[in-house]
Amino acid sequence: MHIAIECPYCRHPLHVKDAKAGRYQPKCSKCARRFALLVPTDEDGQPEVRALPDAAQTMASSARPATDQTMGPAAQTLAAPGDLSAARQLGAKPTRVATEPSERPAAASSATDATLPLAPRASAVAGGAASPAEADATLAGPASPAPSGSAPAAGAAAAETIGGGPHPAAADDLDATLPPAPAAPGTIAGVDATLAGPPVRSPTPRDQTVQGQLEATQAGGPARPAASVSSHGPRSLGDLASGAVLGGYRIMKELGRGAMGAVYLARQLSLDRQVALKVIQAQWASNPTFVARFVREAYAAAQLTHHNVVQIYDLSSAGDTNFFSMEFILGQSLGDVLEQRGKLPPAEAIGYVIQAARGLDFAHRHGMIHRDIKPANLLLSDEGVVKVADLGLVKTPQSLEVEPEAGAPSVGGVSLSEARADVTIANMAMGTPAYMSPEQAENAAGVDHRADIYSLGCTLYALLTGQPPFQGATALEVMTKHKTAPVVRPDAIVQGLPPELSEIVLRMVAKDPAQRYQVLGEVIADLERFLNASPSGPPALGDEHLQRLQHAVTEFQAAPAARLRGLAATAFFGVCAVAAVALVLFNWRLAGGVVGLAVMTAAAYFVLSGIRRDAPLWRRFRELLWNSRLSDWATWVIGGLLFILLLWLLGCLWIWLGAAVVAVGLAWVFHAVVDQRVSRERQGALDGVTDMLRSLRLQGVAEESLRDFVARYSGDGWEEFYEALFGYEAKLAARQQRSEDPNAKRTPRFRGWRDPLAATLESRLQQIRVAREQRHLQKIEQRALQAQGFDAAAAQAQAERLANAWVDQAAAARLDAHQATSEPIDPKVAAAQKRERIKRMLAEARSEAKPPRRSWGRILTLGPVGFALSGKVRFLLGCLLLAGCALWAQQNQLLTGAGERLRSVAADAQSTDIRSLAGGLQSGAEFQATPLRLPLVGQWFTSLAPGVAGAMLVFLAFFRGWKMSLFALPAAAVMLFGPSCGLPSVASLGGPAGSAIVIGLAIAGAGLLFGRQSGE
Repeated sequence: MHIAIECPYCRHPLHVKDAKAGRYQPKCSKCARRFALLVPTDEDGQPEVRALPDAAQTMASSARPATDQTMGPAAQTLAAPGDLSAARQLGAKPTRVATEPSERPAAASSATDATLPLAPRASAVAGGAASPAEADATLAGPASPAPSGSAPAAGAAAAETIGGGPHPAAADDLDATLPPAPAAPGTIAGVDATLAGPPVRSPTPRDQTVQGQLEATQAGGPARPAASVSSHGPRSLGDLASGAVLGGYRIMKELGRGAMGAVYLARQLSLDRQVALKVIQAQWASNPTFVARFVREAYAAAQLTHHNVVQIYDLSSAGDTNFFSMEFILGQSLGDVLEQRGKLPPAEAIGYVIQAARGLDFAHRHGMIHRDIKPANLLLSDEGVVKVADLGLVKTPQSLEVEPEAGAPSVGGVSLSEARADVTIANMAMGTPAYMSPEQAENAAGVDHRADIYSLGCTLYALLTGQPPFQGATALEVMTKHKTAPVVRPDAIVQGLPPELSEIVLRMVAKDPAQRYQVLGEVIADLERFLNASPSGPPALGDEHLQRLQHAVTEFQAAPAARLRGLAATAFFGVCAVAAVALVLFNWRLAGGVVGLAVMTAAAYFVLSGIRRDAPLWRRFRELLWNSRLSDWATWVIGGLLFILLLWLLGCLWIWLGAAVVAVGLAWVFHAVVDQRVSRERQGALDGVTDMLRSLRLQGVAEESLRDFVARYSGDGWEEFYEALFGYEAKLAARQQRSEDPNAKRTPRFRGWRDPLAATLESRLQQIRVAREQRHLQKIEQRALQAQGFDAAAAQAQAERLANAWVDQAAAARLDAHQATSEPIDPKVAAAQKRERIKRMLAEARSEAKPPRRSWGRILTLGPVGFALSGKVRFLLGCLLLAGCALWAQQNQLLTGAGERLRSVAADAQSTDIRSLAGGLQSGAEFQATPLRLPLVGQWFTSLAPGVAGAMLVFLAFFRGWKMSLFALPAAAVMLFGPSCGLPSVASLGGPAGSAIVIGLAIAGAGLLFGRQSGE
C-alpha cells in the first residue's frame, strides 16, 4: 500500500510505496534525523510516526563507524536495502543473523548512506569481525527487537532472512532516503547501473528498458541479481502520480530512477505522442550553476538529429521542477539483449555496433563526445534501429571551459575503493568503469572522441563474449585493470570467433589512444569489410531485395480501396460544385449551404484522420493550437461568434448547422469505411518491406542507403509509399536530396498541396519553439548568475544576451547539420572549432555592459504597438467590417432580392442591368439604401465597400508580420472612408465606392508583394 507521512521533527512530507507491515526507523531526507514508523497489518489502519529518544539517535549514528571498520571497504559497497547483487558480487551468501536491540547498529558505509536503509541493519556475525565474504547482507528488515536472551549469532526467532517471506517496505520506496552527493558542475550521470560482471537478470519490465531511461540496465550472462537504480534511486524529488500533468506532459507511469532523477513514460499533449520524460532531482535543481550547464549541453544536443541517435525534444520547467523530454524508443537496450541471450553471433553483434558507430560518428563530427557508451545506452527499436541514448546529457566540448580538473579523491562522497564497478560515476571519472577508457579514469574532462571508440570496443567485446573485458568488485579495481591489465583476446574466450574480428576489437580497446582507431569511420569501414559489405552497402542490396521491394510497391499501389478513395473524394466535391452553381440562381442560401457542406466535410475529415493517423498537417496544426497564446484563442472565438452572427443576419444559420452535422457524419463514414479498408489492404505490403529493412539494418546496411534504395526503385509514385514507410518529414528530405541529383528522374508529388501549408505551419511553430526555448534559457542563466552574486538587473541583462547567444548557436548548429557533407571531418578539429566558437560567443555576450539596442522592427513587434499591427487585429477588424456590412445589407433588404436580380442578370446580360447591379456599390443611389442605423459608426456603412475591406483584412490576417499591417490598414481605410471623403467617382467602376475598392485592393496587392515576412 502507498502511505504519506510527515517527519515528526521538521514536518517534511514523505511517501512510501508498497509498504509492508512492520516497524521501521527511516531517516528524513530534509533534516537527516531518524524516526520510528509503524505500518499496521490492517490496510485500513493508519501508520504511526514517532520521534526517537535522543539516546536512540545517538546510538544509531555512533554505531555506524564501528560497523564500517568491521565490515571493511569491500563490504561497504552494499548499495541498497533488499538487494543481494552487491553482496553476491563480493561472494557473500545470505546469512541468518540475530542481534540484541542494543546491538543493532545502522551499518552503512558512505556509499550506502546515499540510499539509506529503512531500518537499522544487522551487521554482527558469529565470531566477531567479519570478512567481506562473510559480511551480513540483511539490508531492510523490520526493526523489531530480538527476544530477550538471544545471542548475537544464535539465529533466534527474531532473525531476518534475506529473500525469505514477504519483504517490508524497502528504502527505495521511501522519500526519506538521502540523495547521493552532487557531481561536479557540468557532469551528468547517465544510465547508472550496468554490471561490470557477467550479464544479469533484471527485475525491470521490458518497457522500462526502453530509451535507456530506466537507469537500471545490466549486461547479460549467468543469472545474478542486479543493483537496479530503478529500484534504489533517490526519492527526494517527489513522486509524480499517473495522470499528473507537468508542463504540457501527462504522466503515464514511472520507468525508472537514477542519480539524476526519475524517468517517466508520458504523453505530450500538444502532439499526442509518447515521450520519455526525465525529471531532474530536486537536489540537482537546487544548484543553479549545474542546471545552467546541464541545460546548455542538452539544448546543444537537441539541435542535431540522426537515425542512430535518440532525439531530445524539449527542455522546460514547471515551477522549481526541471525536466526534458526525449524520443521514446519501443524496444529494448543491448544490455537487455545481453541479459536475455548472453553472447551474440558475430554478424549480429557487428550489425548493432556499426549502427551505434554511425550515430557516434555523427556526434563526433559535430564536436560532441558521449563519455558513457555501454550496452545499456544503446537502444534497439522494434524496427531493428540502434540508437545512442543520452548523447549531450553527459558532456559536450563547451562544458570543458568551465569544468575543474578532475583530481578529487572521491566520487559523490564515496571513495573509488568503495564505489561499485557497475554504476555510472558522475564526478572525477565520469562514465561506467566496466566500459571506461584508461585516460577517462584519470581526467574525464580532458578526453577526446577516442574514449568513445574504446567504450564502443568494450561494448563489442561484451556482445561477442557475453562479458566486458574487465570485471571486479569495485570501481577502482576495474579502472586499474583498464589501465594496466592486458585484454584477453575475444577468440580466446569464444571458440570459433574469427581472429581478424578479434584484431579489430583489440585495436578499438588499445590502452594508448594513439594506437586505437583514430576516427569511427575507420571502425565502420573495417567492420563492413569483415561483413563483406562496402561502405555504402549496395552489395547487400541485390536483385532479391529489388524484386521484393517492387512487388510490395505494386501491391501497395494496386489496392482497390485506394482507387475508390480518390474517386469518391473527387465525385463528392464535383457534385457539391455543380449543386452550388445550380442553386445560386434559385436559392443562394442553399447554394451557400452546399459550399459550407464541402468545406466542413473537408475540415471534419482533416481532424478525424489527423487524430487517428497522426497526419503531418494535423500534427503541426494541433501543436500550433496547443502553443497559441490566450490572445490567439480570444481572436478565434470572437471571429467565430462574428461569423455565426453573419450567418444569422444572412438567414443561413440553420442551413449551415444542418450542413455541419451532415459533414461530420460523411467524414466519419469515409474515414471508418474507406480509409480503414485502404490501410488493411496495404498493410501486408508495408510489413513485408519493413521486415526486409529490419533484416538489412541488422546486417549493418546504412540507413541512408536503405532509404535511398526505397526512393530510387519504388517507381514514379514513390512518394506515397516512402511516406507510409518513413514518415512525411523523411519524404521531404528524400525529395530534396533527389532534386539535387541531376541524374534523378523528376516524379509527381504526392499531395503536393500540403507542402506550402506544412511549411507555413512549421515556420510559425519554429518561431514559437525558439521563443519558448529562449525564455527558458534566460530564466536558467539568470538564476545561475544570481547564484554567483550578480544583482537582479545585471543578471537579467546578461542572461538575455546569453540566451540569445545560445539560440543563435543552436540555429548555426542546425544549419551545419543540414549542410553536412560526406567528406571526412577530424573530430578533434570539429570539437576545437566548436569550443572556440562557443567561447567567443559567450565572451561577447558577457562583455556587453548594456543590453543590445533593439531595432525599430523589434520595437514594432512588442507591446501595444506590436499588438495593434498584428494579424489578430487585422482579423478582428475584418470580421467587424463584414458583420457591419451584413447588417447594412439586411437593413436595406439587399439580400432578399439578390436572387431575383441575379436571375434577371442571367436572363438579360445588358450593360444597363450590370451597371444597375453594380450600383449596390454606391451609397444607395440605385437601391435607395440608407446608412446603417448605428451611432457613430453607422455613417461609414453606405455601400458594399466595407464588406470588401473586411474580407481583404481577414485574408491578409493569415500573413504574419507587422509590415503587412502597413499596407492592409491603409487599404481598409481607403475603402471605408474614401466614398464619403470626396474620392473621385469613376462611372465605369460603379462610383466612389467602386473607386475606393479598386484603390484599396491595389494597396493590398502591394502588401502581398512587399509586406510579407517570416514572422512578427
